[in-house]
Amino acid sequence: MSLTRDLNWMHTSLGLRMYPEAPVHKDIAISDIANGLALICRYGGQGDVYKFYSVAEHSILMAQYALEDAGSFAAMYVLLHDASEAYLGDLVPAVKNAVGSSYEALEDSITNAVMHKYCGRHNFKHYAKALDRRIVSTEKAALMRHPQPWPSDAADPLPVKIECWHPVEAKRRFLNLWEDLRQMNGLPHERWEI
Repeated sequence: MSLTRDLNWMHTSLGLRMYPEAPVHKDIAISDIANGLALICRYGGQGDVYKFYSVAEHSILMAQYALEDAGSFAAMYVLLHDASEAYLGDLVPAVKNAVGSSYEALEDSITNAVMHKYCGRHNFKHYAKALDRRIVSTEKAALMRHPQPWPSDAADPLPVKIECWHPVEAKRRFLNLWEDLRQMNGLPHERWEI
């Protein structure tokens, strides 16, 4: 076993060992992804303190839109577009730019492993990025106490409703949507827990 896989691992919610620098299929579990994303607040926690808005809710809203707009394969890809953040955290773009290529390499490695496991040959990266740009305007209007123009503002915000679910509700909804999409896309069953 490599030194990376011997030393650099993290404990997941299912009790697995995840190796961020060298992820493999057996390290990745949908329950861990849902758990991590449900507990991570978007925008570095700089929104309204009375509105906890998780990366899980963000992903669900985008995936529900994608399901109606582009079908179940696109929806699965969109649901998992931020899956690496379940293991790495959500860094705002300014921090990602400051950290540089080492973070991006970790993010890409985990994203590729997740997408390979759950999306196979289906690639909706550009579609997911387009929806991600559109939802930012929707989220900013709902979450920021002192809004200001952002370079990422979209002319056509994504028409979704931000509700700010409790983390348990966000995890439950994420896993329920994943289960529906898993069945639609013919993926094997995977154990998960709330």
